[in-house]
Amino acid sequence: MRKSIYFTRHGETVWNVENKICGATDIGLTEKGHEQAEELGRLIKEKLDI
Repeated sequence: MRKSIYFTRHGETVWNVENKICGATDIGLTEKGHEQAEELGRLIKEKLDI
């Protein structure tokens, strides 16, 4: 059985839009970031057939 590893990134954050660098602080997602996260969830479910 072949296994795969998928790497993903968080969706767009408020600080991404403001060009701020963050590494250890939990910054909220923008509306676009929430949409990106939902789309990623749909793609994962589709890929994994669940």
